[in-house]
Amino acid sequence: MDQSSYRLLQLLSLACLACRSTSSSITTYGTIIPQSPIVEIGMEFTATCVVNEAAKATVDNIYWMCGGVTVPKEQYTKINDSAVNVTIHITRETGKWLLCKKNESSSFLNKSITIHGIHLIKGYPPEKPENLSCMAVQSDQQISSSVTCTWQPGKVEEETGTTFTLFGSIIAINQNYSTKAQESSGCINFGTFPSYMELDIWVDVQNYLGKVQSDILAINDPNEMVKTNPPSDVNIISENTFSRTLLVSWKHPIHETIVKLKYNIRFCTVGSGDWTEVPPNDTESSKESFRLQNLKPDMEHVVQVRCMHYTGYGYWSDWSANTTARTPEDKPTSKPDLWRVVIPSQGKSERRVEVICKDPVESNGRIRGYNIKIQDGAWEAVPVNGSELNSRSQERKIIPLYQIPLSDKRKCSIELKAWNSVGESPRASLGIPKLSHEPPPVASLSCFNQDRRLWVEWQPPNVEATGVTEYVLEWVSISDGTIDWQREPRHNRKAPIKGNLQKFKLYNISVYPMYFGWTGKPLTTASFLEQGAPLEGPSVKVRRTGKNDAEVEWMEIPLDKQRGFITNYTIFYITGGKERCKEAHHALIQICICWISSQYLCAFKLPLIKCNCARCP
Repeated sequence: MDQSSYRLLQLLSLACLACRSTSSSITTYGTIIPQSPIVEIGMEFTATCVVNEAAKATVDNIYWMCGGVTVPKEQYTKINDSAVNVTIHITRETGKWLLCKKNESSSFLNKSITIHGIHLIKGYPPEKPENLSCMAVQSDQQISSSVTCTWQPGKVEEETGTTFTLFGSIIAINQNYSTKAQESSGCINFGTFPSYMELDIWVDVQNYLGKVQSDILAINDPNEMVKTNPPSDVNIISENTFSRTLLVSWKHPIHETIVKLKYNIRFCTVGSGDWTEVPPNDTESSKESFRLQNLKPDMEHVVQVRCMHYTGYGYWSDWSANTTARTPEDKPTSKPDLWRVVIPSQGKSERRVEVICKDPVESNGRIRGYNIKIQDGAWEAVPVNGSELNSRSQERKIIPLYQIPLSDKRKCSIELKAWNSVGESPRASLGIPKLSHEPPPVASLSCFNQDRRLWVEWQPPNVEATGVTEYVLEWVSISDGTIDWQREPRHNRKAPIKGNLQKFKLYNISVYPMYFGWTGKPLTTASFLEQGAPLEGPSVKVRRTGKNDAEVEWMEIPLDKQRGFITNYTIFYITGGKERCKEAHHALIQICICWISSQYLCAFKLPLIKCNCARCP
């Protein structure tokens, strides 16, 4: 409002007030124009105080207060003897109440009378909505006539009376539609969905301080803002002659004369949740089938399909419900992991060799058995129980296959093939040399803990031409004899153990250099994945007491309760009324304690490994 308009409004208001004050039976001191205004933060605001005769005051003894603070006289403007203006700058900190007051004074006290007050409602003009987007969804076999739009509204202040209106215009027929909207969304109904007709959609925001319009969303083809239902009747066909493919088919959710679609397919193995999407270029056409390729045989796969407008504009439908199917079996394409356990015979110059293995990594079906050949003998079939060995399991179990008595002076070669319902795997071989002719071990071996894993580090054998083709890392639980192993390339010098090691359990870790399939001599060390305090101390008894000494003895703590390497023992005893202690080497099971008084007490912080005793001097 310009200054001349405001002045005219002010004069009319004063005239009305004069008429009201003369006709009213209620005594009033005055009023402020305007009443309870909406004021814009950051702008100047002018109010006028009109004083009635009942106030017995003139503008000379009128003053203004805002938020409990007196407004300086420099901001007043006298209009006439009964009206005075005040102009204030509106900020966030400006008080809510603006008061026009009369100052009365006498020789005894100073007091004031409030002529009138107004409540200031502060705010900003509306902000321009941003990022307007709209969507139309499928309803039965058509597109719904209602279009839902969303936007970012900017800051909204409730006291300023902000309203949102969503507008739509069909350009070809010059037909406009509008509807009241919420703060950040609205739904406009066009009666019938305007397929293939240009649309303009925008949002108007208005409050007491102004009005603003969003950018116009120009839509050349409304089908490009459609979200259809997912594809229907998704089906998967498994074909026995194609072990690595699945044929996926589906039906269009809506007729292509209404919306032409393209498709997207994703799949994963059951239980993994690791989805793989088919490249978009492979499913851009409006086809209703696709062959998934390069899958793993004998694996159950989950497939989902979705669709959207063929141009890539608009919205993807939701994914279809899960559909599952299993690829057919195929013969194993990798060899079994062949290994052995060598057990020396007591008092004889021979060994007992137990042949063990794990499934081929690429079993491609349930392994039903193995064919094994020892040295130059015939092939023998070793069936396995399907409940014990299943290629669908994530765990590769260890299968005992065969036991061989073998003289220390003989060598032995073993060959092994796995088979399933389709065929045999490639052949694995393992050679066990004469005991006196074992190829050399690795030069050094150590273990360390890192990132909650046990790492093994080694150096190659100390020979010029080792012929090492790979390394086998073997770990054996000391407590229960559980064994496992893994293979590492010939160039590796360290590797983390990939098996399921348990904390506080002692393992013998061995590294075998492999020489073209023949096992070299192992180098072994003991290690823990993680160590902890012993679960109990040793059982102690006194073997002998003397006048000034005593000899105590203790038993070794059970291995499963040690939970780490025993480094030393500390013996506590009391002599002369004072507690004393003595360190004992970890190899001792006996120690002498010398004392003066007849009182003693023995206790142990750490347990031991059984060995020789030591005597007091």
